[in-house]
Formats: sequence, C-alpha cells, structure tokens
Amino acid sequence: MKHTILAIAALLLLPAALAQVKISEVYVDPIGTESGGEAIELKNTGSSPIDISGYVIKTETAAADATIPGGSILAANAYYLIADAGWSTAKDNPAWPDANHMEAMTFTNSNAGVALLDAQGTALDAVGWGTPADISPGLFEGTPVSSITPGMSLVRIQDTNDNQADFSTSDPNLQSSGTGGGSSNQTPNAISFAVTVLEPIIEINNVSTQDEDQFTAGTQVYPVPNMKKNMTFVINVSDPDRVTNVEVRVNTKQAFANRSGNAFIAHIPMNFYDNAGTYDAVVYVSTATSTKNATITFEYIGMTAFAMDTGTIGCEVTPGQQCEVSGDTSMNSTDRPTIQNIGNTNLNLKLHGEALVGSAGSIGVDSIKYFFGGDLTTIATLSSTPQLALVDMEYGAQELLDVSFLLDVPPNAVPGEYLSSIYVAAVSS
Repeated sequence: MKHTILAIAALLLLPAALAQVKISEVYVDPIGTESGGEAIELKNTGSSPIDISGYVIKTETAAADATIPGGSILAANAYYLIADAGWSTAKDNPAWPDANHMEAMTFTNSNAGVALLDAQGTALDAVGWGTPADISPGLFEGTPVSSITPGMSLVRIQDTNDNQADFSTSDPNLQSSGTGGGSSNQTPNAISFAVTVLEPIIEINNVSTQDEDQFTAGTQVYPVPNMKKNMTFVINVSDPDRVTNVEVRVNTKQAFANRSGNAFIAHIPMNFYDNAGTYDAVVYVSTATSTKNATITFEYIGMTAFAMDTGTIGCEVTPGQQCEVSGDTSMNSTDRPTIQNIGNTNLNLKLHGEALVGSAGSIGVDSIKYFFGGDLTTIATLSSTPQLALVDMEYGAQELLDVSFLLDVPPNAVPGEYLSSIYVAAVSS
C-alpha cells in the first residue's frame, strides 16, 4: 500500500531583517476632528506571517508616536490598522473598520511624514508630504508627495522607494486584519499549509526457505554429512523496483540477494559441523532512503555421522605371534584406519565383529583387540555384540581420531588366509 502524508506547518514568523511590512495608506487630515480621526494602514506584502510586536510609528511630533503591542502577528497579504485614540467613535465614516490598535498620536497636515520602524529600531518604510527641506530626515523616501487634501488618503500604488511616484491621493480604503479588534470586512488570518509527500513505505511481504520436514511444525533443515548445505532464501517485497539492496544474515554469515523477477534470492551456506539448534535469518531490504528488516526462524537438525578412510586392513603373521594394524589421523592413508566426525554432534562409537574364518579353520573374534588415539590404556576386546567406546569425539571442520587393531594368532592356528568383518557405528554422546 502506498501512503501520502500531509503535514500542516507551523506559522513561520520572519525576523525583522526579512520583513516585508509596508505603509499602504495614510489618512492624515480628517474632515471631522483631528483628535481620533487619523489613521495609518500597514500591509504584509510577503508570503509568510510576520511578528510585528514592538513596531513603532515615528512622526514629526514623537519618535514613537504609536507602538504595536506584543503578540501581534500579521498574516501574509493582510492589513493592520493603527488609529488615533477615539477612532471607533470619531472616524469620519462609521462603516470604516475598527482599528487593530488605537493609541494617541499626532500627524502634521503639512511638511511632515511618518516612518515605520521594527522593534529593533530599523527603518522599514516612510512616506512624507510637503517640502523636503521642512521634513525631518527619515520621514520620507525619495521625493515627498506634494501636499495632502483634507478627507483624502495617501494610498500606495507601487514600491520604488520614491513617495511621489509610489503614492496617489485617493478616497480612503482603510482595511484591518483579525489580529486585534474585529470588523466585518477584515481580511482573515492566513494559515501556511505545507504538504510533504513522503516516499511510500516499502513492505517485506514474505521470506521463505526450504522446509525439509513437512510433518513437523516450523521449518527444519537437515545437514549433509561432510558437505555444505546451501540454504536458499526467497524475499518478496511490495515495490521491488525501488529496492537498492537485499541482505540476509545468519549469525556471522551474510549474503546479498539477486533479483529474480519480482523476488530476491540469496544463498547462505551452512556447514555440516554448524551447531544443531534454532537459527534466525534476518533479512534487510534497503531503498534509497530507508531500510526494513524481517526474520525467519529455522531449525538446523542435529546429525550424528562419521567417515572411515579404510575399507580393508590386513597383515601377515605366524602362529603364536601378534599382528598390529595402526591407525593415524590422515584421511588419505587408506591402509591405516582413521575416523572423521562429519556431523554436528559429539559422538561415541560402537564396535563389534565376526570370527576370522579360513579354509582350514577359524580364529575367535575375541582374538581381535582395538584402541584409540594410540593409547593402549583404552584397549578393548572385540565382541560379536556391539560394545560402546566412550571416545566423546567432538564435531568440527577436521575432527579426526585414529583406531588401531591387534590380532593375537593362536599357536595352533593352521596356516592359510582368514577373513573377518569389523563393524563400527556412531552414536551421539
């Protein structure tokens, strides 16, 4: 399943250095009373909300004729109306909006100006009217507007940093926002709505490997004596085209998968001597931006197995003498018996045999002795019934044990050829 995530971003408040708040209209000379009838309109011309707390209106009469209160946020493309104290009842037109902020301030009708400063005192904008030489520095930009007509506003039409070109004399069109005081024609606050489309989350649908015992719950895998067992893992994911890497790990073993159609296939070799027990195969599926993992558990079955490098032994001996066939720890010397543990469990041995039989008679099975590791203290007599030899032979890559045989030939043995069979079996220790 693919997922699209939408995130609503918090309001981004720009610092003063990035502010785009401008003086958009000034109502300097009311028809009615000067006290309570003057107003100045600000506009956020940017695309993000701005905190205008502490912004100051500077005039000819005061360096801070009005100060915007804390918590004042001006949305993008929204207006903020500052008016003289008493504006709500003294304004020339009762239909004009209420002010966002009212404070006693004094505009001068001729040869004057107003400036907007941020909370740090940085000048952001200014508009002046009258004779430049008679207007205080910082209260106009370029050339001031020539004069003010009573009952008319100076309304911004562009922004070239020249008041004469940027403002025209027009009927008042004062606007406010919902930041402070309410009005039916207020511009609503804007909400920044940011959408982040995230990469779809990839899902590991299935991981499988061979199950060699269909009658037992779970997954069972049988070792192969003296060989590696190549385990195959098949991984299916929700969106294979976006996959950059698939890795399978079993303990310290790891393998990278190759794609085959819509699936990924990896091979992990298990040694014949790897411990019997439960293993976790962890699959890691990576894309360009993320990695997911899944685990499949399997049981590596215990196996008791051994190999001998000798199939036939023999010796020549006279009656009354002893014949010895010595073993060694090399699987390449086929005339000297060697046993190798090729399973994944420790093992003991069981031995039994038959009498030596020849054309002229026989020699009892108890005439054959055997011992391990060259240690004569372990010598035992062969019997026709299996006897346990506690050799506790460990498992591993090259676990070898030599076995030697002794034959005591009776003095009355008739010369000739004799043949016997010796049987060796392994049991888990």
